[in-house]
Amino acid sequence: MKKTFTTIFTAFSLIAAFALSSCSDVIFDEIRKEVKLDDPQISGDIKSIVRFTYNDGKLNEDGTEASPEKLFVCNGKIYYKTADADKCDWTRVENAPSNAYAIAADSEYLYAVALPFAKDGDGYNVPVGRYLYCYSDNEWKKIKEFENTSTKSVLFCTNSVNKANRKAYFRFGTEVFELKGTEEPQTVSEGSVNVLNDQKLTDARNAVWFNGSVYLTSADAIATDATESEYIYYGSQNSVYYSTDAATWTSKKFDCSSIKTIAYTTDYLILGTSDGIEHVSLDNNVPDALSSWSNNAQSALSSYYLIQCVLVVDPSKAESQTNIYASIDFSGRTGSVTPENVGLWSCYPLVKNQWNRE
Repeated sequence: MKKTFTTIFTAFSLIAAFALSSCSDVIFDEIRKEVKLDDPQISGDIKSIVRFTYNDGKLNEDGTEASPEKLFVCNGKIYYKTADADKCDWTRVENAPSNAYAIAADSEYLYAVALPFAKDGDGYNVPVGRYLYCYSDNEWKKIKEFENTSTKSVLFCTNSVNKANRKAYFRFGTEVFELKGTEEPQTVSEGSVNVLNDQKLTDARNAVWFNGSVYLTSADAIATDATESEYIYYGSQNSVYYSTDAATWTSKKFDCSSIKTIAYTTDYLILGTSDGIEHVSLDNNVPDALSSWSNNAQSALSSYYLIQCVLVVDPSKAESQTNIYASIDFSGRTGSVTPENVGLWSCYPLVKNQWNRE
């Protein structure tokens, strides 16, 4: 009996050793990809990363305005940093509306939508509507109130690199408003704007500036090339659609999960999906094939997370030459994720080509 047990134990040990040796390359390859994670400064639910030219009063030595182009994020509070900064250096907007959960910007104004709360009959704080705000003359001004909390709403903008091409919109239910600073938001009528690929205006949730015009779309993911005039892309399920005129489209399917966001660099399209981050190589701006990352993106922004948005700071450059941001959330498998990882991440390739918590 003792001999039999010894034989079984020896056989088990050999099998285990073989199994470990056969997968050790994979294990150690993943270990090599790991980096020490910084403590997160911007965590929580971040649905968008917005460009806005914002004067915070800082000046250069010659008296000119210092780096007015900023990036803004919102997680209940609103933060900003200099767009071309290659370190985590966020400043909280102290006078911003409380409970702001989404932001957008046009060429002149920054907008936020917030949830007002009041006590119900049982003494609990519950949302009682939505307030739409505009930042103007160094203060936030309420420009519209919506009382129905069950109606779906979305605040969105073109988020163009070129300041002059930035437009902002708010959809409440099936009504779409174009935002005009502190003026009463104007209802967008059918036929007054371009709606991408025969989609419905009443379903609009995203916008892009392309070839001299704004296009509204119901797609989660949309982007243009660096010039904003030659190629336009959007994602649907696991396919990328691309066009040179926003009228005739070609699609290419990829072995990835549902595409939630697209960002452009001159050599790759970066795809945020419902199961992690991917990137697709470009052949003369035409999507080609899924490609492996040269850094820890695949392990840091893994399939355990939903990638909500990706922003490339300078899309006129290659992926390895520009800073990139992404926000992540749970993908549904909460038992396999680290809550502290949910929030904003960044990669500064010219400083250190690794993704880390922002």
